[in-house]
Amino acid sequence: KAAGEIYQWLDEANKIHVDDIHSKPKEMWEKLKSIHSKSAPNSCFNSLSDLLSIRLKDDKSLTDLSSWIQGAMQKVTALHPKIGYNIEKFDEELVIMMMIHALPCEDYASFISSVLLLINLSKDT
Repeated sequence: KAAGEIYQWLDEANKIHVDDIHSKPKEMWEKLKSIHSKSAPNSCFNSLSDLLSIRLKDDKSLTDLSSWIQGAMQKVTALHPKIGYNIEKFDEELVIMMMIHALPCEDYASFISSVLLLINLSKDT
């Protein structure tokens, strides 16, 4: 039952990682945890995507919007390497993110997931 609950909430990009163990909830959880905790490019991509998708909602104030943006930016900043990170590296990350973000998820889910699992992601990858 637990395995079914976990599996039903996964998107296609994550299901491919647990298809062979989809009846073993503990192994599924450990596999997903190991994939996502090591995936700095994936975390960076998701944080930047979250930041760029923030929009002012009709019932919210500009103060609320500012708080959301600052919170999202803190998450992005926390993921930057402490040494050797500069504006050129950030520019490259933005280009990579936009390349990935522009792909239709339905057709490229497996590819996107695989690319985001790479440790060192660059335009040449």
